[in-house]
Amino acid sequence: MAFATVKFKTTVSGTANFYCITSANGFYELTINNNKDTKGIIEVSAIGFEVKQLVLENLSNGSLNLPIILSPLDHALPGVIIKSEPAIQVKGDTISFRAEAFKQGNERSIASLLSNMPGFTVTENGRILFNGQAIDRILIEGDDLTGKQYEQLTKTLGINGIDKFQVINNYIDPENITASIYNAKSQVLNIKYKKNFLSKTFGNIEANGGYPLKNYYLNGQIISLLSKAKFITTGNYNTTGHLPANIQQPANDNLFKNSDDFLDLSLLGFSPVARISDIKSNYQNDLMIASNRSLQTGFNGFFKIGNRFTIKTNSNFVDNQFVQSGLTVRNILTVPQPLTITQSQQILKHNNLLNNKISINYRDGKNNQLVLLLNNQYEDALHENNSTLLFKEFQDTLNGFGSQFGLKLSYNHINLNNSAIRANFEYHSLHAPYAYSQFPSNFDGFFKKGSNATAISQNEKHDDSYWRGTLAYLLKYKKHAVSIEAGFNKQQAKFDNNINLQNAVGQVDLVRSDSVNNILYDQTNINLKVRDVFTINRLLTLVAEGSVLYLINEKGNKYNGKNNDRFHRMYFLPALSANMQLNKFNKLNFSFSARNIASSIQDISDGFTINGLTRVSKGSAAIGSSTAYTGNLIYSFIDLIGQKLLFFSGIVYQKLPDLYLYNQLPDPYYTLAYKIPSSTTTTTTSFFSRADKYLFDMKIKISPQLSFSTGITNSMLNYEKRKNRFNQLKTSCEMAFNFAPFNIKGGVDYAFSWQKNNSSTQEQLKNSILKWNMDITWKISPAVLFNTRIDANNVNPSGQRASSFLLTSAELNIHSKNNRFQWGARCKNLLNQKHYTYSSILPTETVVERYQLLPLMVMGFIGLQF
Repeated sequence: MAFATVKFKTTVSGTANFYCITSANGFYELTINNNKDTKGIIEVSAIGFEVKQLVLENLSNGSLNLPIILSPLDHALPGVIIKSEPAIQVKGDTISFRAEAFKQGNERSIASLLSNMPGFTVTENGRILFNGQAIDRILIEGDDLTGKQYEQLTKTLGINGIDKFQVINNYIDPENITASIYNAKSQVLNIKYKKNFLSKTFGNIEANGGYPLKNYYLNGQIISLLSKAKFITTGNYNTTGHLPANIQQPANDNLFKNSDDFLDLSLLGFSPVARISDIKSNYQNDLMIASNRSLQTGFNGFFKIGNRFTIKTNSNFVDNQFVQSGLTVRNILTVPQPLTITQSQQILKHNNLLNNKISINYRDGKNNQLVLLLNNQYEDALHENNSTLLFKEFQDTLNGFGSQFGLKLSYNHINLNNSAIRANFEYHSLHAPYAYSQFPSNFDGFFKKGSNATAISQNEKHDDSYWRGTLAYLLKYKKHAVSIEAGFNKQQAKFDNNINLQNAVGQVDLVRSDSVNNILYDQTNINLKVRDVFTINRLLTLVAEGSVLYLINEKGNKYNGKNNDRFHRMYFLPALSANMQLNKFNKLNFSFSARNIASSIQDISDGFTINGLTRVSKGSAAIGSSTAYTGNLIYSFIDLIGQKLLFFSGIVYQKLPDLYLYNQLPDPYYTLAYKIPSSTTTTTTSFFSRADKYLFDMKIKISPQLSFSTGITNSMLNYEKRKNRFNQLKTSCEMAFNFAPFNIKGGVDYAFSWQKNNSSTQEQLKNSILKWNMDITWKISPAVLFNTRIDANNVNPSGQRASSFLLTSAELNIHSKNNRFQWGARCKNLLNQKHYTYSSILPTETVVERYQLLPLMVMGFIGLQF
């Protein structure tokens, strides 16, 4: 035995007096200098063998030749049980989901992976809900790269390297040193990566191409997770009808409502008619287009410089071009019978957008903080429409452009007595001109019978600016977090409009007699707000808030002073909310709030805008202001470890003022609308409920959902006021079965809406939509995956023939052992018809639209992870 240990001892349990190590051939030589004892013990040991002991009775001889044979160990070590990490872990306010446990193999973004996890819902625009509650922001390894505008990240970020998704409740933003005093808590999603992906740069790229040859798809991303420099870069270019994310910001109905977060900067709302978001239905996620070219890139960075500076940058670029063939049928409820207007369309839309944001966060030790935010955005849109209206041809074109700039400077200071001071200053500016032209060739009398109008042109320009300042004192005392805030807001908006009719000599201008409108609009408000967060115990928190708002609005013609309109009012706006943790699994939330709704430049200038070829608006709307009320009560239950059940249910009530109503005057060639001030209100009550139940160790999922909404709206038609009661019922059920090697998901969605008005004719409108889908994934082997999906939709609009379609898709995905390479094929086909139909119910009309969709596509793809 090579390298065994040979020891000489005088007793069995004693220490070795002499020892040696055997050679590589198993020989040994041990010299013993022992003059006292005449006997001893030789002990030999080696790893993996039993210890051998020999007793020597007589040591008087000079030397001994003593062969020793060791026996190997014949008993096994005790068994070791290796447990895998559970798919879901709950610890305090954090729920962790292990990504590998929910992968099916065909996920292309975190949106598709989150849809496999319990409780998550991803909306069409990329917002995330967990058990009915909104995710406020997405963190990457604890750092916030995108702020509250994370929609693009949801749709474009790949799943490569992700270890866990963590839902964190009662999250306090560490970038804001006063957040703990203000008691600003939220729910966020933190993405954790595997250890071997930390402190490195990685990414992936994918290319698709096939039949038809004009269709292709390119996608890629680069991610860096260095300790003090994190960034995510994404890019997508395709002609397959895919829009990765809609990062265009919607128009704000209240200019100042999104300005509370001191690390957030909201741009002004600008929504030109040519914005590419309307060729879409609430019941079909894909864009309804015949062809497209879409380019979208994004960069999000988070950099720490030393211990005091943090810099965040966000940049997005979009270039989208769409072509669509459509047919619109509009039924207007006129007396004595409905008026039907049919319009066919060949539409081209081209939109560009560039948005950049940077924030610099400086901290001086623990007591002072200074934050600078800069934001700019450029966008332009082109909308061309070659159409036939009532069998007569015409063409219209709209060019829109918008540029804006925003700046925000914030200062925070924490005092020694657990109080703080916060000050903010904001400035925004917007420049948005656009031009509209219409050529109704062979369209005699489109605007007035016998006018022989051959063209109409409209030029419009918006110039908006506002500045805002706030000063707040924050105090945390035992169970209370109190804040007192004073604010001043000033907005000035200019609207220039010029409308010309060609070859209409001697005819009255249908839009306005003077054809030129120049509006100057001023809004000023002074606000004092007091807020108290009362933490009664760890289970119950009350938030009480009261605001006194003094509002001054003024409108007038900036050149000749005509149409002057001015008012000033004071409002008291209360708000109350309660968050109650009933027990470990049950939670109850209640809230009530009042807010001011004031007319904006978009409201009072809308009366001068030609909106589509079947509706012309005119007249100057007076400025107005009123109060809106919202209340909700929501109950939620979550137990992912024991009962494996998530459930939420609630009711929401809204009462919104109708500052204006359109008085519609139908005509066989157009609809003329006057915007008339109104003191009516729109009330809506909605009930909703959803459950996610998991069975057989999370292998089966059942998710029923039910919602019902009812309300009252107001409208006018032919100078007759109408009160319209509407109702909508939605019910759905989703199911999923995961039994290797198959994963099957499917669902049924049914929506039914009906409306009745109290006018002399008592018209009723009904609309129903039935949708079902099935998704099957077959894991043929660890490296081969097959997926197929079917979507069916049946639309039954009011007064129109029902329409249905069947959309099928399939994918074969093959990847290497280390998942570095993947390749395969994808195909998509629309069966049954060449058009997709959907309908909508408006207070005085039904609109049915049919669009031609993309044809059959068969594409091969190859992907690389690096």
